[in-house]
Amino acid sequence: MTEKILIALLAGLTIWAVTNVIMFLLKRDRFREAILVDIQGHIDGANEQARAAKVLIEETIRVGEKIPFPISYDTDNYSFYSAVQKDLPLYLEKGELVKVVKLYNAIWQLDVSVNGLATTVGIWERDGVVITEEMKSHLKKRLSRITSFRACMPKKAYLIKQLPDDYREVKDADTVVAKS
Repeated sequence: MTEKILIALLAGLTIWAVTNVIMFLLKRDRFREAILVDIQGHIDGANEQARAAKVLIEETIRVGEKIPFPISYDTDNYSFYSAVQKDLPLYLEKGELVKVVKLYNAIWQLDVSVNGLATTVGIWERDGVVITEEMKSHLKKRLSRITSFRACMPKKAYLIKQLPDDYREVKDADTVVAKS
């Protein structure tokens, strides 16, 4: 009788442990897939932001003219990333964690750079400023910084292990600010 209870207890613990391991592995795989979907959405958005900034600066804004239309831009709130950030160490390996955090940071910095560009151009439009060569040069430096972020990001996010972790090619904000 005691042996049967012991065997039943051991079988129950084994089933519980195997079930928990399987559930963890399934949740980890789904977590990784969700991270990649969110990252791809942000990469696609970064592509669009960089394209729009390029068209704005290279084709729309002209020296000697005023900004032709109002411009505004709101940064993303990164709600998915914020919601899962605490779970990253649980479901990602250390190297993967570094890659994901660095990529989200680069995406956020690109977003802030686009917001800064839009804010500056929006103020100039509101104030009816006529664009000078110096202003156009400043905008081109801002565009260069934006495109440097985009150049470091992958076109597609297939696997977390394939995400970049080197963003040294990103132009620093100091490249935009005029030296005095």
